[in-house]
Amino acid sequence: MTTPDYEIEALAAQADMKRLQRLSRFMALTCWILIIVLPVLFAWFWAVATPAQMASKLSLPANIVQGPLMVWQRVVGGLITAVPLGLLLAGMWQARRCLSLFARGQVFSLPAALALRRFAKLATVSFASSFVAETALSTLLTINNMPGMRQVAIGVSTEQIIALFFAGMVWLMAAVIAQGQQLADENARFV
Repeated sequence: MTTPDYEIEALAAQADMKRLQRLSRFMALTCWILIIVLPVLFAWFWAVATPAQMASKLSLPANIVQGPLMVWQRVVGGLITAVPLGLLLAGMWQARRCLSLFARGQVFSLPAALALRRFAKLATVSFASSFVAETALSTLLTINNMPGMRQVAIGVSTEQIIALFFAGMVWLMAAVIAQGQQLADENARFV
């Protein structure tokens, strides 16, 4: 006796959902790891990076920073760049919440859509704030240079534009999913 097509499709859908749940659990764990590891790496970078390494992060020439950085420059630079990182980490927390809901099978739920939307919103603001932070950082790193050698670098990289576009796109998709779920909930109440 052969198995009907609808049963085969149901088993395939069940296997797909299990795979989605496993992947969601893995990605939620990855978010946890990043939330813990990124601040540690961030603090380590600001404590030990050379001026040339910091300049290269801003796509500036390695010799743009003349002389060693003062402790206050490292602290202020860390605080300036902590803003985009903090926003991104808050977004990762929301992504972890969303993925945890996916892992429990709540794929098109309103809480999952709202967590995804908050992630995208925080990521968008993080990427946008990185433009301002990099400009301020270029000034901070060269403030001790001789007059005429100080820099204010304003730049936008392709990666930043793509990241900003991607975050905005996820934000819009999450809003559409949330709107669809709200409409489905309203329709279910009328039936």
